[in-house]
Amino acid sequence: MRPVFHFHPRSRWMNDPNGTIYVDGYYHLFYQLNPYGDAWGSIHWGHARTRDFTEWEHLPIALAPDGDEYEHFCYSGCAVVPEDGPPRIFYTSVSADRETHPHTQRSAVGTADLVSWHKGEPPTLTLADAPTGTRADWRDPYVFEHDGRHFMVVAAVIPHDGQDRAAVLLYRAEDRSLDRWSYVQPLHLYEEEVTFAECPNLFRIGERWVLIVSPFGPLRYAIGADGDPPDRFAPDRVGIVDYSAEYYATNTFLVDGRVILVAWIRGFPKGRGWNGCLSIPRELGISTDGDLIQTPIEEVRSLRTRGGTVAPEVLRSNRVELGDVPVRGVEIEGTLRIGPHGRAAIRLSSEEGPLFSLEFDGATSTLHAEGIPVRLDPERSAEQPISFRVFVDRSVVEAFIDGGRRCVTRVAENLLQADRLVLETDDGAGFGYLHYWEMIPIEYRDWDTSTRAQ
Repeated sequence: MRPVFHFHPRSRWMNDPNGTIYVDGYYHLFYQLNPYGDAWGSIHWGHARTRDFTEWEHLPIALAPDGDEYEHFCYSGCAVVPEDGPPRIFYTSVSADRETHPHTQRSAVGTADLVSWHKGEPPTLTLADAPTGTRADWRDPYVFEHDGRHFMVVAAVIPHDGQDRAAVLLYRAEDRSLDRWSYVQPLHLYEEEVTFAECPNLFRIGERWVLIVSPFGPLRYAIGADGDPPDRFAPDRVGIVDYSAEYYATNTFLVDGRVILVAWIRGFPKGRGWNGCLSIPRELGISTDGDLIQTPIEEVRSLRTRGGTVAPEVLRSNRVELGDVPVRGVEIEGTLRIGPHGRAAIRLSSEEGPLFSLEFDGATSTLHAEGIPVRLDPERSAEQPISFRVFVDRSVVEAFIDGGRRCVTRVAENLLQADRLVLETDDGAGFGYLHYWEMIPIEYRDWDTSTRAQ
């Protein structure tokens, strides 16, 4: 079941991506890691780096919990390289007894190559630095730079108008050392259906602010009005990042105008010695009408190998069964036209029948991904095609629909039995074209200390 072109550690448990940063030609990925088992437990920060997302180098563990009464886990956070200071990690330090020892936001200072880290004392922020009444489990600092100053957002639950509300809190660095921070105000408050807004990411795409949070379910995004400074975030567009909660806990690489989003893929069965992987990195944009657009990064195309194209006359059939598609590790790309009462499906199947299906329903403008409904554009005309790119990596399926306006990720245990791709339509739908490529595994190597100076 273990994916081969999605990043993962050598073994054991992985969850949230942390500290995503680009330095000296390397994309550095830190991530939540339990090095002692394949279930959530003693959370450390694992570390790897890559130049192109296809060849990875495993680096030494960056952070380990102190193990005293104050720190049993090193929760999520970020990495920063200030212009006039050493690299910094900001993370949430967590005790097993959070009521006696509330979460604190701590920092660690790194060497120039980001390989060795030393924790700072005292904590960067304690609960006393949050609004009065903030719940003790506030966490997940994310630092960003704007107009020459550094800001931080932190997930919290605070009292507001007589009730507890999930919030994203905003802080401002007092100087370039990043040692002292002052509270500004709640950046964003959520309605009652969001009980906690984990792993907040705040960044700009062009002149627009984008806030992404993980609210114990499908991720939400909010896009702010043009020119709003971060302390006056005023979203005028909200939506869903990925319709499955199996895509979770995002972080970002901000490189030369690109915003690359990565997430933890969860939902794998236990007891296999490993659990969790990284999503395919997604480059973010905003459409002309204001939607968030997600596209697999261009580097992923280098993993394509042998492929094929399904002839137009074959696609005109209401059922097409393709036994030569390498469905255990494949990218499928195509278009689909569907009328107001049409139906269509893309199925990964075996001789016994379908094992995984993406089913399009024109009557409800909905895509169903094995029990998860994805709402499509209800104003779409029957002549306007729906584009799709679907990646299948053993047990992981990531689907990008309608140019990346809609995304859904699923973990499916039974896909190893799939040996064919099946396309189905009724008379109210039809596929425009379909290409596929077998995907080769990404490569890994262990850290070579002789290259450290490089």
